Amino acid sequence: MLKEKRIIATVTNPLFHDKRMIRICRSLANQGALVSLWGVKKPDVPQPVPLNFSQKLLTVPFRKGFLFYASYNILLFFRLLFTRYDLAIAVDLDTLTAVSLACRIRRKPWVYDAHEYFTEVPELEGRHFVKSIWKIVALLIGKFNMTVSQSLAEVLSENYHQKFHVIRNVPEKMDRDTIDQRVLLPGGPVNLVYYGYLNKGRGLEYILQALTLLPEQFHLLLIGGGDLEDELKKNTGKLGLEDRVKFTGWVEPDEGRHYLEKGHIGLNLLDGRAVSYYYSLANKTFDYMQVGIPAIHMDFPEYQSLAKQFNCISLLSDLDPEAISRVVLDLVSDNQKYREMCLEALRGAENLCWENEEIRLTEYVDKVIVERGKINNSGIR
Repeated sequence: MLKEKRIIATVTNPLFHDKRMIRICRSLANQGALVSLWGVKKPDVPQPVPLNFSQKLLTVPFRKGFLFYASYNILLFFRLLFTRYDLAIAVDLDTLTAVSLACRIRRKPWVYDAHEYFTEVPELEGRHFVKSIWKIVALLIGKFNMTVSQSLAEVLSENYHQKFHVIRNVPEKMDRDTIDQRVLLPGGPVNLVYYGYLNKGRGLEYILQALTLLPEQFHLLLIGGGDLEDELKKNTGKLGLEDRVKFTGWVEPDEGRHYLEKGHIGLNLLDGRAVSYYYSLANKTFDYMQVGIPAIHMDFPEYQSLAKQFNCISLLSDLDPEAISRVVLDLVSDNQKYREMCLEALRGAENLCWENEEIRLTEYVDKVIVERGKINNSGIR
């Protein structure tokens, strides 16, 4: 059982917008575990809101690059050497070095939580030396691992020769009474919504260009922040879209859902040249379902599978503005068809929710602690 077990999870972000880790830590705390989520203090991001687990923001002297990751892992390593815990969770490769080394020394179990195929993200494209460093870090992956999709679990298991347990990044159920009357009004506004990081490889520049090809009643709401936010704002001005594009910046999960309820079509347009994105299953997929709107996704394995199960997903083969605009217009061309897709999204939301997924999470974490305890008691390292 997890009651009174001390669990530390480590990330390299400021915690405020990490929906997956907030869900994971909250669920473990609900089972009686004493959970602490450690992240990085950054001046341009709001402080995390109080929750049922502790949150610590560590100060690092550098903002990015090698010195940031090196200094943060050194700090984490020594913190983990002198802090009480029964289990540590390393989120992605950028915290694995500290967690795995500290846990090996203290003979504590750790779980590697792969949110993505870290060595194949777009940010590492063409950076062969940096990628080689992260591949060396990946050699520290141990016996207990989890990730966000079946496709990613299979490719990671094949590459790292370790089993990966699937815990999907799905949201909590929403109040259906507030979202079951969604319709398109003739000639009325159509709101395209994107929920997540405004980073490289998310197809955001193509979305802006597609908006220029759509009638003026089509608007775009970008919910979140990221490295490309300033550049996207400049491009919005250059394209003359200031009145049709809104940036919310970083928002709390509940506030993000409030914005999503104003949307009509969700967008998740990843660049397939990044292997990590090709095997992804983005949490925004399920956020769109929870508010009852159809969404456009790339024609990648996980979205192909979902499209076969639920008729609320349109698949896009080519990431280009004209293709995006065509799919958008097709979705809104028939109000009855649109309404049926909204209802189908809600049907999917009933099954693909955190209330179901957290059972898998707590069972797996409990199994890791019990199994590691048996190894320690036997005297086997």
